[in-house]
Amino acid sequence: MGLMKPALDAILFAPTSVSTDWLKVQLLLQNNLFVVALQELGSIELKYAEHPDTFSSSMVLKAKALWGLNNKAQAIEIIEKVLEEQPYNFMAQAIDSRLEA
Repeated sequence: MGLMKPALDAILFAPTSVSTDWLKVQLLLQNNLFVVALQELGSIELKYAEHPDTFSSSMVLKAKALWGLNNKAQAIEIIEKVLEEQPYNFMAQAIDSRLEA
């Protein structure tokens, strides 16, 4: 995790784009800034509502943030819902396999 904080600091100054917005959320999660990540996800959901993968990607990352906040039941519920709607969602499958372990 040594370079995660500098990476987060750098992304804050990057021009905003779909890629940098999603990367920012990933870096917030890696830095255990779960509440801030949830706030960013709310913005992303609105900003990129027309993108087909926004909802499922947002839900998976929201589950990761909730898990980090020790709200495990809600995180599992979200992952299960994503997998019901998109059984081939690789991010959700990976998280689901870790939850079962």
